[in-house]
Amino acid sequence: MREALTNFQKALALYPTQLDVEHRVYLIRMQLGEQKEVINELVEKINDPSYKMERAAINKTTIIEIEPFLAGVVSETEFLQDTTNSVSDPKVQKEQLCEAYYYVGMKHLILGDTNGATSFFQRCINAGPLMFGEEGYDDYNSAEAELRALKK
Repeated sequence: MREALTNFQKALALYPTQLDVEHRVYLIRMQLGEQKEVINELVEKINDPSYKMERAAINKTTIIEIEPFLAGVVSETEFLQDTTNSVSDPKVQKEQLCEAYYYVGMKHLILGDTNGATSFFQRCINAGPLMFGEEGYDDYNSAEAELRALKK
């Protein structure tokens, strides 16, 4: 897993605006036992005025707020409600639900709740397969991989 972290950190250094890569770095670090450090970093980031300005400028229909959820600032219920209430387009909602279910599953996995993780990874997959290049595609494949790993 350390090698994966190194590779994602290299990718993030090359493409610092890739939020999905940044989120994967946070997840891997949390899986490696750095939950406290990651949460502190995320809380600091969320409270930074520049972060708040960036988020205010982003169209809520194209991005879900993963950082506050990973940091525990937003509950699982709030996170999922925000995801489903932020957009009415069924295609975009499917993409966002896939992504949200994956991150909820990962948080359950990190906390040692394999049943909860399995449930949310399955929900991610049930949201429906996505086409390559669609938002959420990586999350769908990652949910499949996590389910396979949990079944071993």
